[in-house]
Amino acid sequence: MRIENEHYVFVGGDRYPIVQEVPILVAANNSMFELEGIIQQKPLTQNKSYSNKRNLKNFIRTSLLPKLNKDWALKERYKNLATRVTGGKVLIIGAGSKIDFYKSIFQQSSIVITSDIHLQYNPDIVFDVHQIPFKSEAFDLVLAAQVMEHTIRPWIAASELERVVKPNGLIQVEVPFAFPYHGAPYDFFRFTFTGMRSLFRYCRLEAFMASEGTFTAAAVTNAQALVEISRSKIFRYPMLVLGRFLFFWLKYLDFFKSGRKLNDMIWPKGMVFTFVKDGKERSDFDCLADYQSLK
Repeated sequence: MRIENEHYVFVGGDRYPIVQEVPILVAANNSMFELEGIIQQKPLTQNKSYSNKRNLKNFIRTSLLPKLNKDWALKERYKNLATRVTGGKVLIIGAGSKIDFYKSIFQQSSIVITSDIHLQYNPDIVFDVHQIPFKSEAFDLVLAAQVMEHTIRPWIAASELERVVKPNGLIQVEVPFAFPYHGAPYDFFRFTFTGMRSLFRYCRLEAFMASEGTFTAAAVTNAQALVEISRSKIFRYPMLVLGRFLFFWLKYLDFFKSGRKLNDMIWPKGMVFTFVKDGKERSDFDCLADYQSLK
């Protein structure tokens, strides 16, 4: 394969292409993502065309219809993280369409590197999270939001996140739970609280929360059920519109949840885990013990 205006970077003796000033550090023989597809900007875990508002259906879906879910604490959560890593180095995994948002939050006080597995939104660097191309203990914070469900070997991805974080550094992982299959075919897992906890054995769990709760999960599930009544595109879009109007209000009921963390983890739409790398290896029993702390 030939790349127009060829530019390359050499890492460990291997040659990788630079496209649109973005280095693509993906080993062709050691990743499920194909280098040619990345360069050609084929849809992978995201499809940029879905956010193209010049398409009337997309404009209606993204700008006119009520939303089924909202992460109410997202900005506050990230601002709090930013204050904890002032002057440090931050790695964003799977930045997607939120590159500008992440940089506006973190770059005011930190060095920020945005990454993804595709070029669609022009991150600083492209790589597969199973093989992060940075030295060990390089970052004060690694943020992986809506990433782990797209990893075919999440235990390896988690190990890589732990590796590149400094001692006492932060790893924040955000994942969906009650949410439809998406980014096909690169959608592999849904994680329970204990499942995610078990992946980060060299970290203590500092905080856990349901970013979007049970009623939001109900809204998403019921709306998707309407869409899935038929495979006809003519039928599915009207059902999408109907589902939005029938169920959007459910997300507001999450404001009245009990506040008990154990309840929050049973059927949330999404979850947030904040880990601190302390370097102490934990057994299976140690990881399970964090479940008791939620009661």
